[in-house]
Amino acid sequence: MRPIGTEVTVRGVVTVEPGRLLADGFLVIQDGSGGIGVRLADPAEGSGIERGRRVEVKGDLADPYGNLEIRPDAGRWTLLGAAPLPEPSSISSDGLAESREGTLARLTGEVSRVEAGSSGSFALTVSDDRGEARVFVFGTTGMVRDRFESGQRVRATGIVGQRESSSDAGDGHRLWPRGADDLTIIAQPAPSPTARPTVRPTPRLTPRPTPRTSARPTGRVVPTPPPGGGASSIADALRRGGAATVAGTVTAPAGLLDGDRRRVTIQDRSGAVLLRFPEAAALPAIGTEVRVSGTVGTYYNAPQLEAASPPQVVGRGIAAASHLQRPPTQAQEWFLVRVSGTVGDVSRSGPAWRAELTLTGGGGSLPVAGLSTSGIPADAMVEGRSATVTGLVKRAYPTASDQRFAVVPRTGADIALGATAPGADSTDVDGTSPGATVGGPGPGGPGPGGPGPGGHGPPQVAGSGGPTGTGSGVGWGPGLASGTTGAASDVDLADLATFEGRTVRVGGRVTDVTAERIVIDDGTAQAPLRTRAARYSLDLAPEVGTLVNAIGVATESTDGDWEVVLASLADITTPAGILTVARVPDDAASSPGSLKGTVSEASSGPGPGPADGVALIVALVALAAAAAVMSLAVFVWWRRRQPGEPSQPDVLPETPGVDRA
Repeated sequence: MRPIGTEVTVRGVVTVEPGRLLADGFLVIQDGSGGIGVRLADPAEGSGIERGRRVEVKGDLADPYGNLEIRPDAGRWTLLGAAPLPEPSSISSDGLAESREGTLARLTGEVSRVEAGSSGSFALTVSDDRGEARVFVFGTTGMVRDRFESGQRVRATGIVGQRESSSDAGDGHRLWPRGADDLTIIAQPAPSPTARPTVRPTPRLTPRPTPRTSARPTGRVVPTPPPGGGASSIADALRRGGAATVAGTVTAPAGLLDGDRRRVTIQDRSGAVLLRFPEAAALPAIGTEVRVSGTVGTYYNAPQLEAASPPQVVGRGIAAASHLQRPPTQAQEWFLVRVSGTVGDVSRSGPAWRAELTLTGGGGSLPVAGLSTSGIPADAMVEGRSATVTGLVKRAYPTASDQRFAVVPRTGADIALGATAPGADSTDVDGTSPGATVGGPGPGGPGPGGPGPGGHGPPQVAGSGGPTGTGSGVGWGPGLASGTTGAASDVDLADLATFEGRTVRVGGRVTDVTAERIVIDDGTAQAPLRTRAARYSLDLAPEVGTLVNAIGVATESTDGDWEVVLASLADITTPAGILTVARVPDDAASSPGSLKGTVSEASSGPGPGPADGVALIVALVALAAAAAVMSLAVFVWWRRRQPGEPSQPDVLPETPGVDRA
């Protein structure tokens, strides 16, 4: 093997395009001798690299966590012609070894364990007659953990990678599937035999003939199932078809997606679906957790559950918006997502409109569709401005010429306009300042002042709007009101004691990770995040330096400190940016008002907390002034850390290798 740091030149066929594994600018290539990862200096350069293309790369060798990769400087790689993809080699569990690192491989076995990770990642332990293998699935693949369970037989294809437990340990080899097609369930668990109690004769007294009424059998007390009990995951219901019972959180208001106001969307962690209710049913509002039984079908080719009866309301909840860095696909259909980019062409058709959004980071472009039923004005998307849009992933009508999936904002509060892109005309036809949130009806939802519908009004800067959701601006959004049963309150770590026993959402930078707890710092205090399970695998946890959000219960530890207890690592998300500065006016450094206008919130929840209720957001805005001078587009977070401390680790967790000669 050549020494780390040596400059090499390698040609190979792309087996994993950028953005699937590890990081936006990470891809894998393979030739007849082996495979290796490539980490581009500028992720935007990888937007045109596709699977099946030959590339030549020149750069230095590195081996983060034991994986070999090449790190070319910007522009030191060349796209060549197309080439056939190499066939994956069939291996057993003990074939996940150094000699195959970076190559395509396939193994078959039985799932013995399923572990949840942060940001949608999860891991399967797959057993065969040679031992056990680890199959690590990144959240960026779009696969969902709820599809898998112990006892299933699966066929897994992917890249052989490595994450050492410690430097030079030589362990931690695993398989990284690239997408849903790489992980196939070929058999479900065998049903367990039903145990029958042994009937034993019981002595009885000889009954005396006594006149009595007709005997009735004695009923047994059956415990009431918990809310949502007996419901399958949405992904399982859609896969099986037919009759199904599902539970989820409502993400779209009635009347947005149809003319007869009988449809809403719900989602859980596995999937999302359109619900159609009977005519007389009272429809639930956004943020309501419901349990519904019905029949799986379609609506203009999109998945739909035809409900047989009105929904059973089981509480309030938070449907987190997933941050997409690439155009959505069928895997995200009906999900609530968030996208950021620059507004391109905007076309109007009466009260409806359609805008092209070029994604930040070179991930491509996608359509944003403003439905006439949303009430969002036609000038909501301004050409040349940056924007962050939250909305539902909706497929095109069957007769549409553009068959791409679109993001559909629900209300004006789902659109946060940023600054004018460099080189574009900074004068807006609507007169709004950079960083404005589009006016229009807000999603509403209960708040400290009681429930209130979203209002209409002039555009405001992101973060304004008040905790009740009344007025324009981002506001809190549904389900985030303090004191609402089943909802999470946005809390500073220093204030955890005030929220003892309640569900909270916290955010911060990871400062330490062990197999038992993850310590975060939000600038007001440090606190550990723990899961209900005693321990977890370190590769499923976020890295030190990562910015995270987490939802759990504020709990006092045995030593008197405060911590947040999570159901699992799946309750941790790593948003693409907590605060994004799209463009900073010349007077931003001296004008807090101008700076505030350039900042739009992009956390994983349905909306940010109130501007005056979460000190974390205030702290981030304060830091934005200094960070904005340094960059046109940066992540703003830190308020009080060592000046020289990096905000990200030098490398990210997982990576691969080729010819070691």
